[in-house]
Amino acid sequence: MKLPETRRERLLLMMLAFSWLVPAQAALDIGDTVAKFSASAALGDKPFTCLLVGALANDPVGVYFFPAAFSTSCSIEAHAFEEAVEQFAALGATVVGASTDDLKTLTKFSSQACQGKSPVASDSTRSISKSFDALMQTRPDYAKRISYVIAPNGLVAS
Repeated sequence: MKLPETRRERLLLMMLAFSWLVPAQAALDIGDTVAKFSASAALGDKPFTCLLVGALANDPVGVYFFPAAFSTSCSIEAHAFEEAVEQFAALGATVVGASTDDLKTLTKFSSQACQGKSPVASDSTRSISKSFDALMQTRPDYAKRISYVIAPNGLVAS
């Protein structure tokens, strides 16, 4: 299989892959500018600071929100991203999950459900989820299941 060569080709393939993994429920529209965020995150059992600005330096970023670590459906979703992380990386794309869980919980979740292959960010203040219109209306303490592909220029691509 020939890998895409241009940034546009990589972005289009990533959008296609993302739509397969998580059904589209985007609240932001294509072309909307996303808020640049910084969040405490974990990759496996190692905490770090996740910077959207740094991740967008040259390539697209997929951000998926999920309600709660270790719930059955969220574990299945995280595992699906974990299985596809190398394919996203081959396209030059970064993927990060986010929930309103605390960092301690997400560190365990990244290590177990994501098998240490994909990072998850803690949005315990809910500010990131609010900026992405990703909070449940009926249970605003939780993120809804929603995903975005963000182009390097900081705009929603899918």
